Amino acid sequence: MMRIVNMKRSGVFVVLNGGALTAIDGRSHWGALEDVRSALRRNGLSAVERVLEIGAR
Repeated sequence: MMRIVNMKRSGVFVVLNGGALTAIDGRSHWGALEDVRSALRRNGLSAVERVLEIGAR
């Protein structure tokens, strides 16, 4: 199962699959959570519901 991670310090969201950074539609990061979720849905993928937040902002 994939996990969405909010990289708070840099202000981007990424997707991890088994701990590895995952590219979806040729992208490895997004500026908004809804954009990540839309990319996952378009590709028939799912992620853990809870977003992991890393770093302080």
